[in-house]
This record gives sequence, structure tokens and C-alpha cells, in this order.
Amino acid sequence: MHRMEVIGCAVLLAGAGSCVQTTQPAGLAGAEHRLFWNLGDATADLPVPVEGAAWSNGEVDPVLVPLLAEAWTAGERPAMPFYGRDHAMWLRALRVTPLSDAADNLRLEAKALAPYPIRLSLLIEENGALVPLDCSNSEMWSLGKHFARVEFRHPAGAGSVVVVRVDSAHQATESRVRLLRAP
Repeated sequence: MHRMEVIGCAVLLAGAGSCVQTTQPAGLAGAEHRLFWNLGDATADLPVPVEGAAWSNGEVDPVLVPLLAEAWTAGERPAMPFYGRDHAMWLRALRVTPLSDAADNLRLEAKALAPYPIRLSLLIEENGALVPLDCSNSEMWSLGKHFARVEFRHPAGAGSVVVVRVDSAHQATESRVRLLRAP
């Protein structure tokens, strides 16, 4: 064998050995988790005026997938099935609406869209600990479209941190949103 052939074989064997772990299901899920879930401990600030406010980690393009965009906005299964070219979507959103019955009562609504079954949890951070408020398993809208929504009324005040957590078979992610009084 020539020297370059030996070096090439060594590189291929070393690469193949290192790929063994990442091609296992948990390894693939972990790699996807790091690459696509926008991980980090950053907390998004959300000023909440009297009319309410919303946070989302992404949007559904109403031009490319109008039926899905309409269903996502309404939070309801579409009347017709999805047709055409679909792509996987990982969306998490939180809507905060002040209630008129008490000064600090808020209606918290979280929703999520994923390409496979998920569990959506709504939590709030109190005294450094996460307190679960509500959770829901997703329903299948179509192949590759699983939707979940939870709603909870809570006396959250300014500075409260709401956590939207999505759990799937091999991964979990949290979006942290700090509620602020709007000026």
C-alpha cells in the first residue's frame, strides 16, 4: 500500500469508530438537540401590557403552509388534512393575558408543535425551584405534526419566570420567559 492509502484507511477507520456512538438513537437525538433546539440558559424578557403579550421561538410561514399557520394560530386541528411538501417544525409559544378579576392574575397559555409525540409542561420558577402548573400530551394533526396546548391561571407578578418545557422520547428542552410589567 502507498503511504496515502494507509493514511486514508486510518482516517476512515478512526472516523467510523467515532461515528458509532452518534449513530445510536440516543446519540442522534442528542446531536439534534444540540444543533436545532436553540439551547441555552438564556431567559427571554416579555413585557406584559394590559392587552397581553406573546413569546415564540419561531413562526409558521403563512405563505408556504397556510393551513398549518391557521391551525397553529387557532390552536385547533384543521378541518382538512395537510397536503404537499411538509417539513419538520419545532415550535414553542407562550401567550400571557392579564385577567380583570385580580391585579396580578394572569392567564398563561403555552403551545407546542413537533414532528413526533411530545409532552408539553407549563412551569413557574418560585424561590429557585420549578413548580409544575399544568401538562398535556400532544395530539396528532397529521404525519409529522403533533400539537399540544396547556392553559393555566396564576397570580404571577412582575419578575416571575415561566418555563415552557417540551419532552419527547430522547430529549427535553425548556424555554424560559421572564414576565415584566410593560411601561
